Amino acid sequence: MLWRWAAILGAMMLLEFLCVVGEGAPLLFLLHLFVVCPAVLYCIWQMRKLRLAAREIAQGNLNTTVDTKGMFLELKEHAEDLNAIRDGVNAAVEERMKSERFRTELITNVSHDIKTPLTSIVSYVDLLEKEELENETAKGYVEVLSRQALRLKKLIEDLMDASKASTGALSVNWETLELGVLL
Repeated sequence: MLWRWAAILGAMMLLEFLCVVGEGAPLLFLLHLFVVCPAVLYCIWQMRKLRLAAREIAQGNLNTTVDTKGMFLELKEHAEDLNAIRDGVNAAVEERMKSERFRTELITNVSHDIKTPLTSIVSYVDLLEKEELENETAKGYVEVLSRQALRLKKLIEDLMDASKASTGALSVNWETLELGVLL
């Protein structure tokens, strides 16, 4: 881009030199008035459009599209690159959201599928605890089953709470507590 603009400016300077040497000052004035000034203003206007669109995209407005109609050369390429960046960010955000939804659904479904039979196990262990078992070994087994089933139930509830917390669906209540108790 630098070399292209340097060549254009060099050609303009040569034209200006030829106009001044050949006493073409009125022609030079008309050239500046009707060609150079509008071209510079048009380039500035296009660069402003690019800057505003880039700012919108940088602020997270991924619906912003740079209109490339009427743009030329590197400015048009830059606008197309900004649109491609926007599309890439949109695709990445959509993929991440899809992944997060899938992960949350998987955790919820697996937790629910595990919780259903676990409820039956806890219920049957509770029934066994109410029975008058004479075998001490069997009582020990029932006690271990009860303890481990309740532990598994707590782990599943914690997993579901963690899943809700990661999606923002878990409400949080601030409370004061004693640091020593927490530690």
